[in-house]
Amino acid sequence: MMAVREEGILSSLLKAFAKLPETKRLGEHRTPGSTLQVKGLKGSAYSLAVAALQVSRGNAGTTVVLMPSQEDASYLFSDLQLFFPEYQLYYLPCTLRDTRQALLEPVIQRNELVACQSDIASGTHATIVVTYLQAVAERFATSSVFKEHAFSLHAGSAISPRVLCDRLVEEGFEQVDFVYEPGQFARRGSIVDLFSLSDTLPFRIDFLGNTVDSLRQFDVDSQQSVRKVETISVIPPTGGEGAVHETSLLEILPAGALVWGEEIPEQLLGYENFYQKLELRQRQHFIAPLELKELFLRYPLVEGGLQLLGSYEGLLDLHTVAQPPFQKNFSAVAQRIETDWGRGIKTYISAEQPSQLARLQAIFDELGVPRERYTLVQASLWGGFSSQLLELNLFTDHQIFDRYHKYTLRKQLPKRDAFSVKEMQALKPGDYVVHADHGVGVFEGLIRTEENGVAQEYVRLSYQDKDTILVSIHNLHRLSKYRGKEGEAPVISKLGSAAWSRMKAKAKGKVKDIARDLIQLYARRREEKGFAYGADTYLQETLEASFIYQDTPDQLEATRAVKADMERPVPMDRLVCGDVGFGKTEIAIRAAFKAVSDSKQVAVLVPTTVLALQHY
Repeated sequence: MMAVREEGILSSLLKAFAKLPETKRLGEHRTPGSTLQVKGLKGSAYSLAVAALQVSRGNAGTTVVLMPSQEDASYLFSDLQLFFPEYQLYYLPCTLRDTRQALLEPVIQRNELVACQSDIASGTHATIVVTYLQAVAERFATSSVFKEHAFSLHAGSAISPRVLCDRLVEEGFEQVDFVYEPGQFARRGSIVDLFSLSDTLPFRIDFLGNTVDSLRQFDVDSQQSVRKVETISVIPPTGGEGAVHETSLLEILPAGALVWGEEIPEQLLGYENFYQKLELRQRQHFIAPLELKELFLRYPLVEGGLQLLGSYEGLLDLHTVAQPPFQKNFSAVAQRIETDWGRGIKTYISAEQPSQLARLQAIFDELGVPRERYTLVQASLWGGFSSQLLELNLFTDHQIFDRYHKYTLRKQLPKRDAFSVKEMQALKPGDYVVHADHGVGVFEGLIRTEENGVAQEYVRLSYQDKDTILVSIHNLHRLSKYRGKEGEAPVISKLGSAAWSRMKAKAKGKVKDIARDLIQLYARRREEKGFAYGADTYLQETLEASFIYQDTPDQLEATRAVKADMERPVPMDRLVCGDVGFGKTEIAIRAAFKAVSDSKQVAVLVPTTVLALQHY
């Protein structure tokens, strides 16, 4: 049985960190402008220390954690999500994605800003804000501005499409043909598409006269409805343009808030360069460097690094060291586990995927490491460390195997495969498109027409004899881009003819014939005797754990299916399909290695010489 204990392990580690005298002193730090200097925090020990600080403060008050970069902030936030509920934790990025162009605030930040300001003001529960210097220095609209300009719509609301569109323009929304990012809207007759800054998906508002008939969220790419809703909150991009109603994070924090930062003076020097490169119109949305320094000194500071911003009040050493670079040397990991066990030091190893935990279990079993001497934990952590004070190791699988580790921010709704607006916008007049009912046609572009005084948008397709049809954008799911032999033009279909229907019927007939032949073939093959490969070996587990990227769910499923086929005593028939870069070769390597491990040969056939050299 696998030695995995998920619940309780991280919480017990957090409580142990919170009981340390060093953490308790951090929690008692209250003097504005003074600094407690901390050192000896490596990897995810930093995350645990921040979380433990909040616990030691009675899970009350506000803590702002200032990381050296957006990437560092993202990794810290990803770790902290393991310890705190979503309503208590905020990640605030800077909205300026390019120093020469201020872009619309991402919906994730506008949502965070509104909720964060409300929670800080109410003080009803502890609040942790993870950010970096450019984001801290950026001014944003106050929550009162959002509340003043926000409004809601529900099924049955008495408002006409024209009045709604006029208000959206007044509130700063941009009118476009198709919405694809927050702050946009589009009108097509009695339908208004609206991308509010309150959600990660846009809304489609259907009117019946001057009344809202229905509200639906839809996917940007496919334009198809995701779900029906009764009420929507419309948060406009108003406020990002007016400095009169703007504030900053450091200006709204309560007096008891704590600011924790790494190398703040050095970050301020970098910010001065950033500020000087801003255009004049952008500077009004950022705090001047000298003013920013004064704002930091309003609060008690916890600082890491050699240079300090506040007045020195003491040094706290948490005595952790970074996880050693094992570099896939499993024997070295096993030796470390055994040695530390003899010294009374516990070892925990974390991995995000259960499959990776199973591989680790099999490897350590093969190396003869008793299971009671280590604990596997299913958790995605930033970096491993060893704690002298707590007498424990917390290692991560991605560092053991030199794998790439990706942070996780707020979860978003999955997208579906479909003929997307982006794909349609990439089409050029003259490209071939297939309509499910009318066959192969030529894309002529997007047009706008009026029916009974109401504007409608369509995709124009042309067919033989210069016939054309107009396809509403609500029926994009009926269209697909033509994909045939490269360099060969398809035969354009003729409208009104039965040729396309006959072609589809003929294709269906051929598919049935192929299916019938395949059923007969597979029936015969199941009666034949094949070679059944053995179960995965230690070497197989080692190879699969060594890939630098975490397996995707599709890769895991495909790998399981391929191995199951190979271990059956019947001939194998398995086709693995996927787009370029989706990990098909990794699955093939796993299968090839499994065959070689059972003393079989593997032939790798590829269509070109270049691919043959790449695989070699």
